[in-house]
Amino acid sequence: QWVSDRLPPGPTAEERECNETTIVAIAENDRGQRAEARLHGPEAYRFTSIAATAIARRVLAGDWARGFHTPGRAYGPDFVLGLPDVTRVDVD
Repeated sequence: QWVSDRLPPGPTAEERECNETTIVAIAENDRGQRAEARLHGPEAYRFTSIAATAIARRVLAGDWARGFHTPGRAYGPDFVLGLPDVTRVDVD
């Protein structure tokens, strides 16, 4: 509690509802070929809540593997695209 009391406040409920998140990923191989994609979704705090709930539902349904896994490794690279209001744009 002592630590959390000293952190800045997070976004308000209104801010969480009206803001969005964009994640940009760029990969380049040793031949200089590039790939770029943008993931658009709900505000980061909201996104975390939505993703955690979706994962918890799957775990409770018995869909889990032993050990540490990222969501993408546990449920596939397109898991995130099944979440509400999440889209990916592949950039040419």
